[in-house]
Amino acid sequence: MKAFVTGGSGFVGGQMIRMLQERGYEVNALVRSKQAATQVTALGASPIFGDLLNETAMIQGMLRCDVVFHVASKYLSYIMFITLYGYIHF
Repeated sequence: MKAFVTGGSGFVGGQMIRMLQERGYEVNALVRSKQAATQVTALGASPIFGDLLNETAMIQGMLRCDVVFHVASKYLSYIMFITLYGYIHF
């Protein structure tokens, strides 16, 4: 079996890769940097360079996979959030 994991260099994604490896899966993991590639490679996954908005990378990562685990998230600081989305009323 083969799986594709987004967010594999994060805490949850790393645990997902470990679990899949223990269960005999071959794993592709989406990465955005060389550092993230090193992390997922150390866990036994094959790094796929790109991001969630890169259709080519997403397709490449999912080719011949039986399952996809989307555990990536978009982190925005409060300042970035306000800049992008405007003032928020609480």
